[in-house]
Amino acid sequence: MVWSTQSTLHYLEPWVVKIAQWIQEGRTPYMFLHTPSNTHAPEVAAYFAEQLNKPVPDSALFTPWPETQEALQDSLF
Repeated sequence: MVWSTQSTLHYLEPWVVKIAQWIQEGRTPYMFLHTPSNTHAPEVAAYFAEQLNKPVPDSALFTPWPETQEALQDSLF
C-alpha cells in the first residue's frame, strides 16, 4: 500500500473539531503529527494548522519548515 497525504487528511478532521473545542474551553492542547516516514509530516502539520485556524483564528502557532535543501541547516554547530 502506498501512503498518500491527501487520502489521509480527512482523518484529522475530528481532531480539528476536538482541539478547537478544547481551545475554546480555555485549554492549551499540543499536537504531535507524524507520517510513516515523517517525510510528509510538515505538510500534514501545515494542513492541520490551516484547518484549526478556520474555527479558532490565530490559534495554531505554526511556522512552516524550509522546503528547499538550500534552506536547511547544514550542521548543529
